Amino acid sequence: MSDDVRLELLRDAIAESGLDGQTKDVLADDLRYAQEINGTQDPALRGIKRIVISGIRRELLAHERTE
Repeated sequence: MSDDVRLELLRDAIAESGLDGQTKDVLADDLRYAQEINGTQDPALRGIKRIVISGIRRELLAHERTE
């Protein structure tokens, strides 16, 4: 388990989202990337992680709104 609860919550949200398989795969790849850089002290990578998490959230919210 990661030390960032947001990553765990997003993983569960992707799995339960009802998105098509290809979109789930893309979001899961983005989430894996965020997990790989989790815990770094590099400010640039921490910023990238925040952007990736934000993108995943936006995609999940957009899907909810269109259902």
